[in-house]
Amino acid sequence: MAANGFCFAEGWEAKLSLEPAKVSDVPFWWLPPDWHIAYRPTEGTSNGKKKLKVCVSPKGLVTSSKQDIVERAVEKAKTEAATIEAAAAEVAKASSTSVSAKDGESKSTVGDFHSEKIWTYEEVMDGVAIPGALTEKPAHWPDVCRPDPAAHKRRVEWLPEGWFYGVKTTATGSELKCYVDPDGKMFYSKESIEKTGVVLRSVEVRKDWKPLEWPHWLPHDWGISRKLKKDGLYNPIYVREDFARFQWHRTGVETYLRGNAGGEGGKLNVDPLLLPSAKRRKAEAPAMTEEEIESSDFICVSGKLTEDGYDLCPLQGGRWVILPEDVDAVVLSKVRDHMTKLGWTCTAESDRCDTYTATANGAGEVKLFAKRGRMLVSDCVAKAVALRAGGLYMDLLGTIQ
Repeated sequence: MAANGFCFAEGWEAKLSLEPAKVSDVPFWWLPPDWHIAYRPTEGTSNGKKKLKVCVSPKGLVTSSKQDIVERAVEKAKTEAATIEAAAAEVAKASSTSVSAKDGESKSTVGDFHSEKIWTYEEVMDGVAIPGALTEKPAHWPDVCRPDPAAHKRRVEWLPEGWFYGVKTTATGSELKCYVDPDGKMFYSKESIEKTGVVLRSVEVRKDWKPLEWPHWLPHDWGISRKLKKDGLYNPIYVREDFARFQWHRTGVETYLRGNAGGEGGKLNVDPLLLPSAKRRKAEAPAMTEEEIESSDFICVSGKLTEDGYDLCPLQGGRWVILPEDVDAVVLSKVRDHMTKLGWTCTAESDRCDTYTATANGAGEVKLFAKRGRMLVSDCVAKAVALRAGGLYMDLLGTIQ
């Protein structure tokens, strides 16, 4: 039952017969940002040491049921969405009667109002170094322990200063996650660390959710946010570079990047205060170097073009890279005449790659790399142009092999 006139003022826990949560306690990831956690002594215990972690709503409702909290969050989100939609409809209606057609303004569309922060690549990568994560094993660590390469996935804010994330190899060969103190001693839980008397890091409760990492397949000019789904749980979303539409999953992102139908994604009506600054939105991530293009192991879009003998991978800026199968190298000097016959004109030669401009073949400007025979289509937006270049290039390889 909720408490009348309740608010999260100093000492609110005592008013509800609860005990304050520790500074090191991190709220459940699914808990709404305006809820708090506390402890309730378990009834029937003689020593009073056992406590139940509970969640408290802004109105003073105390519960430990995740389902109850989720249902309330869903109902609140629906109510807020209905209120916002009604208000937006009124604004759109008023605008349509006060703005004349000659002004060239279109009517507002309500869309899906989004009030969660949209994180840019720069913001996610800022401070990406995780305290306690190591790349090399210290000499004084036990032989059975090594640094955890997946420390970012188990990151905890309370890890004491000077401690590290480790992985222990057990006698049976299995791996066990652990925490390693400055002397190289291994611990396996927060509770065991607390018993040593060491001071844990202070945890600042953040209302804004932040992605732990940037997916390697997501363009750097997109954004990452989250939305509340019908099941009451938050799911990450991937926001297009125009910050007007989004995708739920990687497959949707790749469908859009390929230019296929059905890849438009859902609409977003974003609170302007939550948009990244214009400076950040216009900033372009560094383009891949020639060395990276010829040596990287690309994760290509789904729908491998096996019948044509190559993969097509989208890059930023409307560029595409053509990856021929089973090609270790191409002798650039031997294909220049063939490229000319196919409608390209060589404008620059080097040992690494040749640069060609298109004349009348509609295949765009390309760079042909000797190593692995890769072709970069560098001056196009439409997928059709890259497919045209890929088809011509595979015809060329078929004639010289």
